[in-house]
Amino acid sequence: MLGAIALLLLAVPASLFATMLLLPLWSWVEANLHVEAVGHSGPAGWCFIATYVVVVVAGGVVWCYRARRT
Repeated sequence: MLGAIALLLLAVPASLFATMLLLPLWSWVEANLHVEAVGHSGPAGWCFIATYVVVVVAGGVVWCYRARRT
């Protein structure tokens, strides 16, 4: 349980950083899919949430894989 909480908390700064690194992707999404993804102050809120979900799922997969190996 403590590991899951730590994963959720550590995913916040990692996803914020990754969202900013993915700014070219969000610009492409906005230009090609016509979805509001980048505003004057940076990526939209849904971009942060989508990146957070991906980071948490990836972290969970790695955590489960490591747990099964031991």
